[in-house]
Amino acid sequence: MIDIPLPHEPPEGYSYEVKRFKSDIASIWLLNHNISSFTGRNSHRTIWGFYNTRKEQYYSPVTSTKQGDPVEIHKQHHILLWFLILILWRVCYMDKPYEPEVDDYVVWERETWVGKIKDEGWVYFKGDPVEPKKGFSTPVRYITIETGVRDKPKEQLEGSMVRHRKIHTLLLCYEQQWKDLKFIRKRESKVIQHYSQYDDRAGEVL
Repeated sequence: MIDIPLPHEPPEGYSYEVKRFKSDIASIWLLNHNISSFTGRNSHRTIWGFYNTRKEQYYSPVTSTKQGDPVEIHKQHHILLWFLILILWRVCYMDKPYEPEVDDYVVWERETWVGKIKDEGWVYFKGDPVEPKKGFSTPVRYITIETGVRDKPKEQLEGSMVRHRKIHTLLLCYEQQWKDLKFIRKRESKVIQHYSQYDDRAGEVL
C-alpha cells in the first residue's frame, strides 16, 4: 500500500486501494465491500484515478491501465463523481462477467473431443482491445495462462546475454472462452514474475 494524500474519506462500505502504477505514478482504486463476488473476490473494484507523487497531481483515468488528463480535486466535483461511479457500477459492472487480468490465478475447465480437461495457472499476458478497421479483419483478443515454469539448461545460459533464465509453458485462451474461466486469487508480489512487471520492478531476473 502506497501512502498518498487522498482528498476524502470513502463512503461506508467502500475503501480506497492505492497501488504503484509506475515509478512516480500511483493508481487509486475504489473498492465496494457490499457486494458478494461470484469470482471469489472479497470486493468489487473499479479504477478511481491516478496520482503523480512527484508533481502531487491527480489525473483522471482513461482505462485502468491508461492515465488521462490532470484534474483538480474539489469537494463538489468529488461528490458528483462518486454518484456517477456508483450509478455506472450498478448499471454496468455488477452484471459484467469475469474478465481475466494479468496476475490472476485461474482454472480453465472445458469439454473437448477427448472429454473434459482442466488447466490452471497465472494469467501471463492479456491482449489489448483492437479497434476495428474497415477492410481489415479484427484480431481476436486472448490471454496466455502460465501452466508451467522450469529452468533453462545451463548450456543455454553459459556465455549468453539473455536475462531470461526460465522456460514458461503458456496456454492460449481466446476471449470467447473467458466465460469458462474460474478466478481463484490475485498475486501480489514485489518479485518480477512476468514481462508486465518489469518497468516497475526492474533489476530482477526471470
